[in-house]
Amino acid sequence: MAMTRARCRATSSSRSYRIAGALAAPVVAVAAPLAALTATVAPAAGASGTHARPAVTAAACLAGQGGLSWSGSYGGGSRVGSVLEVSATVTCAGPNGPVAGLPLTISAVPAGHFKVQGPATVATSATGSAAFHLVGAAPGATTVAVTVASAACAASFGASDCNLSFKTTVQAAAGLPPAHPGRTFGIVPPRDPARNSANPPYQPAACHPPAGGPTKGYDPSLACAQAFLHYTNLALATEGAHPVALPSNWAHLTVAEQLFVTADLERVARGLPPYVGLSTSLDALAQAGAAANNDPNPPQSGYLGASSNWAGGSIAATDADYEWVYLDGWGGSKANTNNLDCTSPRASGCWGHRNDLLGQYTGVECTDCVMGAGATFTGNEAPSLTELFIEPQHAGEYPLYFTWVKNVLPYLPHPAG
Repeated sequence: MAMTRARCRATSSSRSYRIAGALAAPVVAVAAPLAALTATVAPAAGASGTHARPAVTAAACLAGQGGLSWSGSYGGGSRVGSVLEVSATVTCAGPNGPVAGLPLTISAVPAGHFKVQGPATVATSATGSAAFHLVGAAPGATTVAVTVASAACAASFGASDCNLSFKTTVQAAAGLPPAHPGRTFGIVPPRDPARNSANPPYQPAACHPPAGGPTKGYDPSLACAQAFLHYTNLALATEGAHPVALPSNWAHLTVAEQLFVTADLERVARGLPPYVGLSTSLDALAQAGAAANNDPNPPQSGYLGASSNWAGGSIAATDADYEWVYLDGWGGSKANTNNLDCTSPRASGCWGHRNDLLGQYTGVECTDCVMGAGATFTGNEAPSLTELFIEPQHAGEYPLYFTWVKNVLPYLPHPAG
């Protein structure tokens, strides 16, 4: 691993951007740590099924003279964390099949327990389906409903066919930490820690970064990542945030995916919504930054806020994350300071990586923010690791190939009991 400063495991820098006029302030705080909640999904009476009427007037159904069929499903019983996946499908009963482009809207009553992650109205795809994600805001029961957006439905099907909905009741599991509506846990922007946390070992005994090969200097193993995560949990406890655990599929993830997971664990530990997922186009920008040993540049357009981080010499994703989040302040002297932008005790660049990751420029409470990540393993700064955080300007602006809900959450350990 490259050493560029005395007693520092790595060096780092950060960069942030904000589109003029875009809101930087958070909206509503998620009050309970996502990784600590279990959502129990039990369909209410009549929660799913079909609704069909003859003489539906939609052009898509006319040829078959069919009815409108409506069904819904809720993700997989109990789910670790308080992110619930809800899906719905609309089809024609006749031979014309799925109804595409029909807006569906999701709602939760009362709204205080769960809130929608991403858009509340989604048009059905070519398969007639639409999916939504809800993020837990507090323990308790709430009723979730998905309905056909009435105006769009009436224009296509007639008003009598638009009163379609299915509902379910979601009850957060017992034994959760107390909820504090409107509050987060630990230290979040614009607040900064008073000082750096303790330095982990330069190279824990569990870590064996290779001296050569395609991932020179980087150990992707679960054991190495957990060695640094131990110090992360000590620091989280000092802040008053909640402990985190790595997913069981950690060793099978790419370096970019591991960086995404560590960023999201930092957010959910503080009750913040996770970044939704990784985008291939954003990964390419992050990879270019890693190759240049520099902070990635954002896209030329398509975002409201953006920020990026770079670290050189970290031997694991959790190592880089610890440096970005807990060793990002003044170290007592320039020689003992990891953060290249923290040039004095009160320099504006101090805690910049931490604030980037926790959403100072993309929205601390952002529910639709996405990421890119990159890594290179050649040169004096190797491994060179980068993160790029984006608040999209429009829904669906960045197609995602790896998401918190589908690729991380199912692999996190269930809470005890």
